[in-house]
Amino acid sequence: MSVTTIAPFMRPLEMPLVRYHFSHALHGIFELPIEVARRHVLPGVEPVEPTAGVGLLAVTVFDFHASPAGPYQELVLSLYVAPWLRPGQPHPHAAVQPLLLGFDSEVSRSHVIELHHLPHYRHNVRFEFDDGLVPRLGGPSRVLAHSEGGKPILELTVHPGDTWERQAQQYQSFQRDANGAYMGVIDFDCMLSDHEDRRGSLRLFHEHEFFERLDLSEMEEVPCREMLMRNGVEAYHPIITL
Repeated sequence: MSVTTIAPFMRPLEMPLVRYHFSHALHGIFELPIEVARRHVLPGVEPVEPTAGVGLLAVTVFDFHASPAGPYQELVLSLYVAPWLRPGQPHPHAAVQPLLLGFDSEVSRSHVIELHHLPHYRHNVRFEFDDGLVPRLGGPSRVLAHSEGGKPILELTVHPGDTWERQAQQYQSFQRDANGAYMGVIDFDCMLSDHEDRRGSLRLFHEHEFFERLDLSEMEEVPCREMLMRNGVEAYHPIITL
């Protein structure tokens, strides 16, 4: 198993545990060439390679109903990467490196940039859900993300699995900005339905300026794994400098 290599002088920044409550979220994992993934990762971070030559990129849309920035919606594009295994600490469920986030308001964007140092699209993103803000438990959920003028960015459809169950998972997140590189530790607790039946879909509108620094033209458009989440909370631990 690959393990991320990091500097030995990591230290946590002063920050209390911050919680973000979401009503539901759509999450699709898509395959792309490992060479494309390696072009986007931080130095010392290794993309996950489940099979030879294949990397994994996740597309996630959250509907947060309570947070320090109020209610907001968020789009996240992130690569799955090898976690950092810390002596004496539980192994994380997975690790990611966010490539780009989109927010539906300036307030939420400024909050996340300041607190979590995450890469972001500079304009507001609007989200249209086919099934409203409460997804149908038995059917697929579809969301269209577009810029305020109506120009589409992406369209994501995710199907539920056969069952729902409460899940608690911990993730690591590697990111950087102009001031340095960081690792976040995030606890998730939510109702989860997932499967690997490849029933969902993704359409990227590559000509949109959202993708001007990302070349994802070789990414698969059918997810290898689909997740629907509801009634959940995302809790950030104090961020760590690398």
